[in-house]
Amino acid sequence: MTEDATVPPQQGDAPTSALDYFARHPLVGLIGTIAGIVGVVVTLIVFFISQRSREICYMVSASPTTIVRAGQSSDLRVHYKDKELTSDVSSIQIVIWNNGKESVKGANILSAVSLQLLPRSAILEARVKKVTRSLVGFEIFNANASSGILGLSWNILESGDGALLEVIYTGTSEKVAIDGAIEDMPAVRQVFFGNDVRFTIREVVFMSLFGLAAGVLAAMKQYRSKSAALNITAARINVAMAFLMTSACISGLLAVGLLVFAALTLHPPFSFRAL
Repeated sequence: MTEDATVPPQQGDAPTSALDYFARHPLVGLIGTIAGIVGVVVTLIVFFISQRSREICYMVSASPTTIVRAGQSSDLRVHYKDKELTSDVSSIQIVIWNNGKESVKGANILSAVSLQLLPRSAILEARVKKVTRSLVGFEIFNANASSGILGLSWNILESGDGALLEVIYTGTSEKVAIDGAIEDMPAVRQVFFGNDVRFTIREVVFMSLFGLAAGVLAAMKQYRSKSAALNITAARINVAMAFLMTSACISGLLAVGLLVFAALTLHPPFSFRAL
């Protein structure tokens, strides 16, 4: 007579406790991964926001205002320095401000800041209509106004400080260029209506390097996993996909976060419509 061998019940990988159950649940791992990525992205965005930099920007009113149009019959006559003007006379507004977090003092100006109309038109009058604070000390120099060029100067422009300028000139020029060299800052930047948002070279390089690093870590983790060793072709595909998807996701999240922040903060201190 043969006795049947008693086979103990298979326990498998069944969780032994509630904590073990949650630790093994794939949804918990997914949530943890997403939370980790979001945390890293938020940390990096906060890092970029906290960086102190100088950024002088300017914005031009959407279109010039025509004060007098030549060739139209009118009793209105415009004289400038006892001479009647026979050409169009227009007016345009410009806002210039410090969009960075580092103050820009007069001592930081390496070469004179100038404003010029394009195409060149004789400037009849230019004035500072409004400043954020009186201590800004914004000034206009009109020694070359007849050539369509104005010199600009200020005592200090702290973050958000700026001035609203009004320029009256002959002709119908619609473009304005502001040039000058300022310490630790690229060229003076023109901002257009609709928030012209761009990345700096440093931000692009950092996002790319961080995305690549995250992709390498994800690829290494995938390479060491058990599933990657089942088939050499599948393993290579999984590693490549992990690298590409992780790099793209991390870089994309960083880019979106910085774009949203820049779009919310890139605006002049004055509104043309309110004046």
